[in-house]
Amino acid sequence: RRALRAIAQGELITAARVSDWGEKVTIAQTLGANTRAMAISVDAQSAVGGFVTPGDFVDVVMTQGGNDGMRTVTILQNIRVVGVDQSSNEETDSPSVARTVTLEVTPDQGQRLALAQRAGTLSLTLRDPNAAEDTELSAISLDDLMMLEPPAPVETAAEAPAAAPAPVRRSVVIRRAGVASTEEF
Repeated sequence: RRALRAIAQGELITAARVSDWGEKVTIAQTLGANTRAMAISVDAQSAVGGFVTPGDFVDVVMTQGGNDGMRTVTILQNIRVVGVDQSSNEETDSPSVARTVTLEVTPDQGQRLALAQRAGTLSLTLRDPNAAEDTELSAISLDDLMMLEPPAPVETAAEAPAAAPAPVRRSVVIRRAGVASTEEF
């Protein structure tokens, strides 16, 4: 039998901490119920400069588009890192630049993550372990970042409001005893 996780000196050894007889010890034993391990490609910039280690919690941000159409959105929040490159040792605290990070996700989150990898560039944001609840984050675009107001719509002749009509002058011709006079109103 082998230890599934680090066991501190003096700590009680329970069945949950060790493998069964002859069982291979893999990352799968560290996953929670109904979760999967999924790896994503990262580099120094997208993996918080190498400070992401197994056991950390991260948010996954996707950036897509180009030039003026660039936008970014947080697609997953509070996701546990189960491995960095080939290491799943949570006792490791030294930063290293990784090429892959393995995340613990639900099947639905795994689908979102797979699609996001194809649709844009993924980055990780390291979370405070004592952070409060997740907040709803909306997508932002380059215009939002630059705080630009959208241009005023250009009105075409068909869309332009009609000018106030000129007052219509009406007149009446009045005849009295053969004399005609015109009254305007």
